Amino acid sequence: MNLSIFDVATGEITLLWSGGPDLDAAQGSVLGHHDPADYYILDGVPTPRPTQDTILVGTTLSGLPIPCTLHAGGEVFEITDGAAELSVLVPGTYPLMVQAFPYKDWTGEVTV
Repeated sequence: MNLSIFDVATGEITLLWSGGPDLDAAQGSVLGHHDPADYYILDGVPTPRPTQDTILVGTTLSGLPIPCTLHAGGEVFEITDGAAELSVLVPGTYPLMVQAFPYKDWTGEVTV
């Protein structure tokens, strides 16, 4: 039996399982393997994770989900207002990732 194990509080798929269920009270399961990068469980149904409307123009990120977590050049920032202005002291190219479950992660890079 193939199962997708998920956190019942968030719907986040935490494990793809083959075999019999062995779950605790904080976990649920649905039949089939559903890629956690693309799906979450909503009301017991595997549901495609929505994409973000995040846009990078120059050094400004806008359209961020509220709230979200921004990973920028090894630093982590909690964003609560839907936008971020990136300020960097050392010129270079920096990787960016925005996380806000159930949205798919947004990735990009900024060069300053």
